[in-house]
Amino acid sequence: MAYYFFRILGILLILNLAYKSYIYYTYEKVEAKVIGYDGSEYENYQNFEDYFDGRSPLFKSPLVEFKWDNYLYQSCRDEWKYLNFLRKGHSTIVLIDKSSRSMELATFSQFWLTYYNVLTFFTIAYFGTVFVALSLPERIGKKPREWK
Repeated sequence: MAYYFFRILGILLILNLAYKSYIYYTYEKVEAKVIGYDGSEYENYQNFEDYFDGRSPLFKSPLVEFKWDNYLYQSCRDEWKYLNFLRKGHSTIVLIDKSSRSMELATFSQFWLTYYNVLTFFTIAYFGTVFVALSLPERIGKKPREWK
């Protein structure tokens, strides 16, 4: 059954890569710099409790600043706060769609393979394997000899 699981998972990963590649090459790429987190100016918090209280930069959305169409923009989105691994002063790429003004942060864990993608892919692969196992007949091995 592992064969079916990895086959389904591979197909989903290839489809995701093709879709994200299309988006990456059709959106406009703009260089951005992280200037803070959720509007805060603190790079690190001093006490240990703040880290586990959810106020650490690891759990906050990065505030990025970029220049686009001769204007300086600052942007911070809630969906950017999970697994971003960005620190104050790091540079990154922001993808902007000209027609819909939608924005994507082009890091590996925020764009190419997000937390929700991984969760969805494993769920579909697991239930797809169960479905394939139930719908396909068992493999037929050698039939036993019949004595006459």
